[in-house]
Amino acid sequence: MNESIASTLKIDGQYLLESVIRLTEKRDQGALEQCLIDTLLELVLADEIHLYAAETTGDGPSLKLLVQTSASLLTTFDPSADVMRSLEQDPEVVRALDLQTYVACGADTTGRHRVIYPIRSSQETIGILVVFTHHTSPAHHELTATFIRIYRNHMQLLHDNKHDILTGLLNRKEFDAEIMELMAACYGDSRRSSDTDFKACLAIMDIDHFKLINDNHGHLYGDEVLLLFAQLAEQTFRSDDLCFRFGGEEFIVVLKRIDIKLAIPVLERFRAMVENFAFPQAGRITVSIGVVEILSQELPTSIIEQADQALYYAKRNGRNQVWSYENLVEMGAVTEGEHSSSVELFPQAD
Repeated sequence: MNESIASTLKIDGQYLLESVIRLTEKRDQGALEQCLIDTLLELVLADEIHLYAAETTGDGPSLKLLVQTSASLLTTFDPSADVMRSLEQDPEVVRALDLQTYVACGADTTGRHRVIYPIRSSQETIGILVVFTHHTSPAHHELTATFIRIYRNHMQLLHDNKHDILTGLLNRKEFDAEIMELMAACYGDSRRSSDTDFKACLAIMDIDHFKLINDNHGHLYGDEVLLLFAQLAEQTFRSDDLCFRFGGEEFIVVLKRIDIKLAIPVLERFRAMVENFAFPQAGRITVSIGVVEILSQELPTSIIEQADQALYYAKRNGRNQVWSYENLVEMGAVTEGEHSSSVELFPQAD
């Protein structure tokens, strides 16, 4: 980091270095975002800072508020509020994104400026940082931009650690972390409400006869099938649902705020989409799916085992089907409490 910036802003170099260390030691995205805001509030003497993520919705490009903090600590924001803004509502933001550099808006009656900083990954704009401040010197801008670059690079490392290299879906390691958090949330909420907002379902999806694809066409085409399958999943399921590549040709999707009766039609729609999709070289591909509602369960292992039993039933009875564990119990096809899963939830290191 340029020593002249610290000198100009009268910031101790050691303290500046410690600020970078605090930022880069974060392993959680939310903690990283909050640390960035808290650090910049102090270092660049900002009055208030907002951090937004860039998202594309049915209404076009939008901004989702992630963190909002003021130096006076009077501003509070609940990230679960899901505050969205259309880019078209703010021409200065559009200008900053077009120029790909910061834009300092004119001062208000108190002399405070609004400064907009675009945040880009290697391929696209991923968000913006909005700083409300009375200090707009080049050194303030440069220091802010430097911390944004550190934040962006660390965000990319966190992203790569959580996602499957081939498909871009969340990976097995992230599943192990997410399922524990989800189970805790569902267990707590199940005691407070029967509303579907507090329910969730877990489905295991397995591509039928995938080994034949690799054997007949080669692993290159097999990888293409996995990639296209993952893209279909991302197009079908909602943005807040969680899609994982669990291993090989096996995928898991966690459907949030939905009960088993509503989850089955969603999964049937995905199954039909896969069946009707023209995969290059491989042609017609089908998928078997087993699903279970996870609201009332206490152990993650039981969830996996039950979804896997439903998947096994679909495979054994013709494939290209969606079966729920609840329906199988009702039919007497499986015994409730029976454990026969081949899926290992927390694999041991070799």
